[in-house]
Parts: sequence; structure tokens; C-alpha cells
Amino acid sequence: MMVVGLPGNMVVFYVYFFKWCRSTSRISIPFLAVLDMFNSATILPMEIFVMKNYLMLNSPFLCNIFRYGTYVMNCSSALILVGIALDRFQRICRPYKQTFSEWTSKCICIGAIVVAMCVTWPSLVLYGTRTTRKANITTFSCSLQNKFDVTSYPIAYFVLLTTTTAVVFAVLIILYYAIGIQINKHRQFKKKTCSHVQTIIDEKSITVKSDHEQSNDVNGGNEEPHDVNSNVQSAQSNNTNHELNNDQCNGAKHQLLFLPDTDL
Repeated sequence: MMVVGLPGNMVVFYVYFFKWCRSTSRISIPFLAVLDMFNSATILPMEIFVMKNYLMLNSPFLCNIFRYGTYVMNCSSALILVGIALDRFQRICRPYKQTFSEWTSKCICIGAIVVAMCVTWPSLVLYGTRTTRKANITTFSCSLQNKFDVTSYPIAYFVLLTTTTAVVFAVLIILYYAIGIQINKHRQFKKKTCSHVQTIIDEKSITVKSDHEQSNDVNGGNEEPHDVNSNVQSAQSNNTNHELNNDQCNGAKHQLLFLPDTDL
């Protein structure tokens, strides 16, 4: 994920921020790409370091920052995804109402980070170095601190995170389900309209064909359509021949009138 996520999100940020036209997507998606880049560049290497030194990591400050950063990044990304889904729902399902502006999109992205920081702050207190002793061996791990084992704070915090995750998933499913229904309706309407137009075109072509056949019947039978240019050329040649014949006849008449008288 770290190898693919870092260059992939860099490409997404470049395309949407420098090449994309001004819109709400130009704000929210680069914001999401920056969060994912930060997650891939810092949180994932720290995760690898913690997993490699799982039993020997004795650094409470590193554990606090690592867990808090993980929760903030994940929660912020989820809330921004909800904002993107709301924007798409508004544009597709409510196109005649006021849509999100760029300022609204910026407020949603910044508000998502602030809300994530406020919701996940207990991880700064709950997480730290956890000490485990077995058979005279002491191990240190980056997890919940030992002093909270007898309290209900970890359970309450996990219930809060689980509920928030379930609500985010439910909202995303409902919004994209409504978007999918609207897109399907638009596709069916477009298909029905195209079919209706094609039917009208077919009916018009059949009407024109029947009118042409009736005109052929009136003119003396069903004749195959012929070239208009050939008809014009033949008509012109007939007119020319007719004029020549008329000229010849007139010339012959003129000669007969001026013949000298002969004896029978």
C-alpha cells in the first residue's frame, strides 16, 4: 500500500489540482489525496516499525503519536468521503436545488479534520507502552496502557469508534444507493426516448415508401426508382431532337414554297 499509495495519490493530486476545471471535486479529492499521501509516507512506515519491534518498543510518546495519527487520518478520510457523496447526491438527485460551492467543499474538508481530531483525542491518553511479564521476561508493546485495564474507558472509546464507522458506512450506502437509482432511471428514460424516436423515424420511412409506391401505381405500374439525372438528360435530349425536327420541317416547307412552276 505504501509503494502504490504514495505515487498514485501524487498523480491524483496533480491531475485534480492542476489539470481539472474549477469545481468542488477539485477541492475535496486533492484534500483526500493529501491525507492518503501523508498516511502512506508517515503512518505506514511507523506501523512497519512498530510491528518489527513489537516486543521491545518502549516509547510512550511514539505510541501516542502513532495511534492518534492513524485514527485521525482514517476518520478524516471517511468524513471527506461522506462529503463527496453528499455533493454527488445533491448534483444528481437534486439538480435544481443549490449545490455545494468551492467554499463549502473547503469547509467540509477542514471540518472533517477538526471533527476527527476531536473524536479521536482519547487515543492520546489510552495508548502508550504496555508492559507484559511472563516467566521473568518483560516485554513492551505499543498498545493500551496497563492502568486502563480495570476501567471502562477503552470499551467506551471502542464503542464510539465502532458506532461512528457504522454510521459512516450506512450514510455512504444510502447515498450511493440513491445515486445509483437516479442514474438507472436516467438511463432507462434515455433508452425509452431513443426507442420512441427510432419508432417515429421508422413510421415516417414506411409512410414515405407507401406514398412512393402509390404514385408509381398511378403512373402505370410499380416501377423501380430510377436516377433523376438520367431523366433530366433524356428530357433535354428529347427537347433538342424535337427542335431539330421542327427546324427541318420548317426548312422543307420553305423550299416547297419557292420551287418554280413545272409543267405536268
